[in-house]
Amino acid sequence: MKTLKTRFSILLKRLLLLSVLLGLSTAFAGAQNNSQFVSMTAPSQVVAGATFQTVVTFKNTGTIAWTTGGVNPYRLGTFNEPWNQWATIRDELQSSPINPSENATFNFDCIAPSTPGTYNFQWKMVQELIEWFGEPTVNKVITVVSQQNNAQFVSITAPSSVVVGQTFQATVVFKNNGTKPWVTGGSNPHRLGTFNEPWNLWATIRDELQSSPINPSENATFNFDCIAPSTPGTYNFQWKMVQELVEWFGEPTVNKVITVTPISANNASFVRMSYPSKVDPGQDFSVFMTFKNTGSSTWTLGGSTPFKLGSQNPANNNTWGVNRIVLPVSSVAPNASVTFHFTVKAPTTSGTYNFQWKMLQESCNWFGTASPNKSITVNTTPLPCQ
Repeated sequence: MKTLKTRFSILLKRLLLLSVLLGLSTAFAGAQNNSQFVSMTAPSQVVAGATFQTVVTFKNTGTIAWTTGGVNPYRLGTFNEPWNQWATIRDELQSSPINPSENATFNFDCIAPSTPGTYNFQWKMVQELIEWFGEPTVNKVITVVSQQNNAQFVSITAPSSVVVGQTFQATVVFKNNGTKPWVTGGSNPHRLGTFNEPWNLWATIRDELQSSPINPSENATFNFDCIAPSTPGTYNFQWKMVQELVEWFGEPTVNKVITVTPISANNASFVRMSYPSKVDPGQDFSVFMTFKNTGSSTWTLGGSTPFKLGSQNPANNNTWGVNRIVLPVSSVAPNASVTFHFTVKAPTTSGTYNFQWKMLQESCNWFGTASPNKSITVNTTPLPCQ
């Protein structure tokens, strides 16, 4: 029988052996992956499908440096189900190595789910193909809200007065101050729509986006032609954004009142002219000048009230030796043009003189737009000897 002393000795040896084994085990276990969550920055609410930035920081509390590269790199991994819920599933170390007691900060983009709701958002360190390790981030609950249409009126450009049936251009600018991009194509495109009654008052009822998409905070500019009503009067001119078959949205343009006037029986628009900028005193020179009949009456050569071209600035002046030019043809119908080819004589005194002409019907009225006023120099300086 073993003595009490012998038994104690054997027990002591076993305890020493166990302590040695435990010490070795502890030393081996100390060479391991571990991490401590430090901080996370992410929004509490995002729009469905929106991209947002996240910042996550972990401390290396293990005994192994975190490194990139190789078959077992260290990364930040999504800790959510499904694994691709936020589109990003891994983010790389921004520097390597991250030694024990050092911090690793990850900056990365995520994309919100397309379905509104509340979702968990959590991340953890991983050594690929080896293990997930350490504590995860706190679980952040993110609310995903649906995309919303909205529009802010910026500006509108359109004439204040037009003639019945006249085609004119308008420019409208809206800012997308919603959370949904404006797009063309598909069954529900975003467009500019007329906000007047009747809906076809200005002939144009919709205008397409000139580029797509128009993202939130961006402006969309619409340039389009309209046709004035056929009845004279004052009319409202107003527009608003619409997503077809979904909704009208945002604020409309300011309401612009446009006066629609009847077509004048006599009307003309200047088209072009050819003339010299400098002439000698008393010199005869040729001029070409074209006007378009934009009225409803036909210009005629004969009769008691013929249509002619008359001098302007001042009206009926004889500065150039003549103040009337007769039509070169028997008649000029509405929407047709006529070119006057005539000869005038320069003043005999040097100086700079106005040269401008306009249509008239004798004994009735002057009408339409005059030619641009041109300054012609009459030069008395002799030419150098040849």
